[in-house]
Amino acid sequence: MSQQTTIPESGSFTLNNIRLHQSQTSADGLDFDRDGLALASIAVEKGVVSSISPVIGNSVTGKPDQTEIDGHGGIVMPSFVD
Repeated sequence: MSQQTTIPESGSFTLNNIRLHQSQTSADGLDFDRDGLALASIAVEKGVVSSISPVIGNSVTGKPDQTEIDGHGGIVMPSFVD
């Protein structure tokens, strides 16, 4: 069963323990599996992605003053707009 994660609509936060597909990022240091997914953290500042970094072991690289949100290993995809 999947878990629901609530993402703030604006502000600054770090989204930890998420998976990104290699076609959606050019961030350095990500270790992609055979399905093309990598465990990562996304830092968002003022509603804009400021960095994408790998998760190493169980540690994340979020900023201490930001809200941290556990993505529970979910896949993050961009929102498509027509």
